[in-house]
Amino acid sequence: MKDLPEHNDDLDPVAFKRTLATRLRDFTLSAASISPVHAPSLASAVETLISRHPFVSGPYVESLPDFEKGESIAELVASGVLCEAWKPMGEKAPALFERKLHLHQRAAIGRDENYLVATGTGSGKTEAFLFPLIDALLRSGPSKPGVKAILVYPLNALATDQMHRISKLLFKELGNPGLTLGRFTGQTSARAGRAEIEREISEAPSFQSAFGYDEKVPKNWLLSRKEMLENPPDILITNYAMLEHILLLPKNRALLKGADLQWIVLDELHTYTGAQAIEVAFLLRKLKAALEIPSNTLKCVGTSASLDPSRKDELARFAEDLFGEPFGGGSEAIITSKRELHPTLKIDKPIRSLTAEQWIKLGEGLAELKRDGALHPDEAKNHVDDWNVISGGILDLADGSHLGSRLRCDLTASRCTQRRLAMSPWSLDFVSDSLSCGRLFRILNVIDDFSRECLAAVVDT
Repeated sequence: MKDLPEHNDDLDPVAFKRTLATRLRDFTLSAASISPVHAPSLASAVETLISRHPFVSGPYVESLPDFEKGESIAELVASGVLCEAWKPMGEKAPALFERKLHLHQRAAIGRDENYLVATGTGSGKTEAFLFPLIDALLRSGPSKPGVKAILVYPLNALATDQMHRISKLLFKELGNPGLTLGRFTGQTSARAGRAEIEREISEAPSFQSAFGYDEKVPKNWLLSRKEMLENPPDILITNYAMLEHILLLPKNRALLKGADLQWIVLDELHTYTGAQAIEVAFLLRKLKAALEIPSNTLKCVGTSASLDPSRKDELARFAEDLFGEPFGGGSEAIITSKRELHPTLKIDKPIRSLTAEQWIKLGEGLAELKRDGALHPDEAKNHVDDWNVISGGILDLADGSHLGSRLRCDLTASRCTQRRLAMSPWSLDFVSDSLSCGRLFRILNVIDDFSRECLAAVVDT
């Protein structure tokens, strides 16, 4: 669809709804195949009926409770739970370093036994295996090239998404601590060189958002198959079909040369059912046999948002059958989560109120800043000044380099909130639409970029 937005990270939900409804309406009208020449009355009636049908409902705004909190990465480093190699994050990504982890993420760190993460969508399941995995590799120190962790995803799209997410943590937020990363899937062409793949990755919005527009892909991010076969990465991202190819094809088998496999992670564990589960179970046993890995020495982790946490014993037995490794008792092997009210909302402080006209003006000004690119992370030092220009005295903010925290502090008039949210990553979404009666309504949303939760939503009609 040429008229749909190119990048989902800048999607206007109201515009998308209208475009999608129009396309569905045109398709339905074409599929009716009623000739206006032979049946003009029927064609007109059908066209009228279809044109009045809404086809698409929404968009809807949903605010979800937060998750129970544990210590921050900074606190875990100070107590020795995480190693000293995490300290550069305090300078490179202070918001993440000081941020309280979800309790289920904290529960995975320092865990000796194998485990499953059965928490909801958007709960940070990736961090629940990635933080302890990276900490274990960092503690072992520099070593010769060789695969030490294999992350298996059922779809190439998931593998690519996670590759960008992990690369940001390793090479941006941790300051490139020396670990190497590679993706070996069907999307990694056997003939493509590093330069060709680097151009493709550097143009991806996710890379530009994390590293900037003019940055090159870090050298420790292995891109081509040639690079990975010559110097296997510490962390290998792949899918189960390609893992089978690696074991079967002599040329690809070089990827496991010198491997010191310590971790294997299966994402979207619920997808492994029936014959596919049997195939993957045999594949994992074949992998361990090829690398001569003794039983009960490999760290195995599975994640899914679609597992029933109340059936812990059954899930543990399933994991044991799939991985061929012990998973202990059900309650010990399964990490679950509980939701609670966001800490910010627990602070009983007066909330500043604005008129509908003022919210509309601020929202329109914010939309203009977004269109002009003034809200890009590279322009963070100017965010507050640019906001004050469009505010026009309605909601002027004090000097500061973090617009999100300054805005929320001013709206709540709370010093405690200012201290707590000073380092919080944020984004603002402003959408508008009209009711069937023609009355306009607008919604201003404050989104927590770490948990992807809506911290505040103001609806104006």
